[in-house]
Amino acid sequence: MSIEQKLRAWAISFSAVSVVLPAAVIIDWREYSETHYFAQGITPEGKAVASGFMLLIPASILLCLTGLCLGVLAYLKLDKPRPASRMVELVLLALPLFLWPFLAWPLFHWVRG
Repeated sequence: MSIEQKLRAWAISFSAVSVVLPAAVIIDWREYSETHYFAQGITPEGKAVASGFMLLIPASILLCLTGLCLGVLAYLKLDKPRPASRMVELVLLALPLFLWPFLAWPLFHWVRG
């Protein structure tokens, strides 16, 4: 396996984890709240929950940026002419960076009051 292939695999892995990690935490919190809060008849504080989710956003962005940097390095190590499909792959690696603000903006306004 060449260095370009290793970099490409790591780039895809980091970008996938940047999407899967927040989803897994949200699902885990939902299960936890159902078993601990709702079973006792207590509703959890919504703003505290939203603030916790907002802390996931920078972590996810850092993972995505790491994956994107590794993807760019792998792309630059390719011989010219570089395939256009790899450029499309770089755009897809950056997609979570463009999607997180759409989630963060409503959460920020909700927490802020």
